Amino acid sequence: MRDLTTLSDSLGNLKNLDHLEIKESGSLESIPESIGKLQTLTWLSIEYTAIDSLPHSIGSLSNLKYLNVQHNPKLKGLPESIGSLRSLRTLWVSYNRDDHEPGDKKKNLNPFYIPDSIGDLENLKEFNASKNDLADLPKSMGRLKKLTDLDLNFNYFITIPECVFEMEDLEILDMAYCNLSKIPKGFAELTNLSHFDFEGSRVENVPSDVLYAGVETIQKFLNKTPDKNKKDTCYRLERI
Repeated sequence: MRDLTTLSDSLGNLKNLDHLEIKESGSLESIPESIGKLQTLTWLSIEYTAIDSLPHSIGSLSNLKYLNVQHNPKLKGLPESIGSLRSLRTLWVSYNRDDHEPGDKKKNLNPFYIPDSIGDLENLKEFNASKNDLADLPKSMGRLKKLTDLDLNFNYFITIPECVFEMEDLEILDMAYCNLSKIPKGFAELTNLSHFDFEGSRVENVPSDVLYAGVETIQKFLNKTPDKNKKDTCYRLERI
């Protein structure tokens, strides 16, 4: 569906709908609560709209496996009911803040809201929250034990949130252009990690030759390094 200005409550009458895409509707300001009646829905995408919230009833979509709410600059965040989507495998909420500034220059962050209930998404495998003014993540995300792909690029993290180190199955971690200055020792606990993107960062506690040697080398270095690094053992990553 494109170029919509409103969505009727009758949307909830489409009882057999399994795929719904709403995009390029810059005048659409709300999604009706009746969407929660679409019990057969497995795939939902809402992009390039003017909505500022998602209906609470979205948590009733018990068969939903894919949810994409990208490029909605007025969207404040996810509803608490998001944690009820126990079948969800993929969640994309990226590019809902379009004014990212390089490094740490931005002073007034307007972070996209991620509720603690996100930790209840026990089957989630992929989460993309790029470009959302984020500087931290809910601790509850550490319960996402099946997550394999976490994309957080173009945000404002200066370090990797501790909850990430509890994601036992994580294989891909993208934190490019987040201005990372430190990689904590907990990074070594991500034993399934195969890809880590830190482009655009100036990491100070790991030598550049170690950083560019790959995940396994970084983890070995952190395991050998004392918790409190002396200043004279710190190195500064130079951009290539």
